[in-house]
Amino acid sequence: MAAKKADDAYVEGLVLERVDGKQQVRQVDHILSAERLEEIISQLTTQSFELNKRLAVKENEIREQQDSLGSLNGKLDTFAERLESFKKVEKLALNASDISTIQTQCNKMIANYLDKQQGDWVNVGVHFYVGDEEEVSKRIGGEGAGSRDALFRVELDKEMK
Repeated sequence: MAAKKADDAYVEGLVLERVDGKQQVRQVDHILSAERLEEIISQLTTQSFELNKRLAVKENEIREQQDSLGSLNGKLDTFAERLESFKKVEKLALNASDISTIQTQCNKMIANYLDKQQGDWVNVGVHFYVGDEEEVSKRIGGEGAGSRDALFRVELDKEMK
């Protein structure tokens, strides 16, 4: 029945079309001359050519992005395989002699870059911070009066307690 209505509408110069889910009737433009038909075909051919060119450009861009993504996915797979191989490596259990050897070697390497000063005494300057100036002025003449700077003599090879 719907097909018959569509045929009837076309015959009368109207056409039924679906727009946004609703059927609407609109007037059909009739082509009255061969020249007008040629003009329309020429316009459609030109538009088709332009659209095909733009489509080809977009397809090339998509292909390039797909190639780039393929390359990056290959690198990701390689890194994932390496990560898994690192995870599978067994952890080494070190005995006391191995630990001692490693510590000795580390100390030797550190000694190459740092000079140890044995038995030397050095002066260490210390500045005591007591707060803002108002607090300092209230204590003048009382306990802790005097300089807030001190100099300590320290032996370098002794442990601090």
